[in-house]
Amino acid sequence: MNRQFVSRALCAVLVSGAIVLPAKAINFGKKEESAEVKVTKGGPLKGKTSLAIGAFRVSFKTHDEVVSVGGGALMGGRGSSVRDDTTMSGVDHALMQKIADQVYADFVQQATAKGYTVIDSAKLATLSPAYKALPTTVNFAEGPLGAFVIPTGQTSPVLATDDYKQDRHGAQTTFGGFKGVGVQMATTEANSVFPKLANETGSAVIAVNIVVNFAAYKGTQSTWLSNSKATVDFGATIEGVDQQLLGTMVKVWDAKSSGCGTCMGQAHLQGDVHSSEAIGTFEKRDALGVSGATANAIGMLSGVGKQETHKAYHLTADPVAYEKNTLTVAKQANEMLLDAMVKER
Repeated sequence: MNRQFVSRALCAVLVSGAIVLPAKAINFGKKEESAEVKVTKGGPLKGKTSLAIGAFRVSFKTHDEVVSVGGGALMGGRGSSVRDDTTMSGVDHALMQKIADQVYADFVQQATAKGYTVIDSAKLATLSPAYKALPTTVNFAEGPLGAFVIPTGQTSPVLATDDYKQDRHGAQTTFGGFKGVGVQMATTEANSVFPKLANETGSAVIAVNIVVNFAAYKGTQSTWLSNSKATVDFGATIEGVDQQLLGTMVKVWDAKSSGCGTCMGQAHLQGDVHSSEAIGTFEKRDALGVSGATANAIGMLSGVGKQETHKAYHLTADPVAYEKNTLTVAKQANEMLLDAMVKER
């Protein structure tokens, strides 16, 4: 953390008893053209022409929300908060499985076309007793980014971040970065087995997570100003990583990677790959309720308190449109991830 920032924050605590941050805009649901893949610690990809898929899962979200808050520190205590949350129906497990299988097949096909030899998890289980003995993810189990779906015929060992809860869009806190460090330091048995597997196969061992959402989110969060805003752009979305580096990514181990939580290489999708084409119909309602409206009225009269807005949506997906557009953005995300990996080769 920046030393100057810490100093200012501590002064704020001494003077006012609370940390007051500068106004800050946080963007969500970046447009497709601004999405990119960032690679950190790309060493495990150097010189590798073989990829062993140690884990592959597609995470499907059926509920999500964005929360934006304006603290109003300069407005006599007044502020605002906006919450938009959406629940989706119309996408059953069978459709999720069908899409996950196609996303996986496309990833393998693109990797092969880019010069990689691909070893799938079924083959790995015959090569390594240690890999075969790893605890595996239960298909359709709820993870931090939605329901895990494992490609048909494959297995996906439990990964270190599987039990963490993702922060809501726009709800990052001052100390959210510290939580992110904790997430990244976590390990499971896979962190020790994957480097050994890389040594045995001579491959880069990868764990892939593709996060499918039904919308892209944008919001602002400010503690100095009183305004806040949140928007939802419905459409098939491959969601990039959040503040905790949870999201669409590829983690990569080689024989030199130790068993720690941050020793592997990582390719993160920054921003969202998004299509605004319709994937269904949605209904919108004011979910603030009578009590919330009353509190807003009292706040307006007294000049204190937050003006709250809470909108709820229900998206009824069209299965055909949802599948078509999800596969389109997933193909683009796969290409971006693999192109970034090839550059490290």
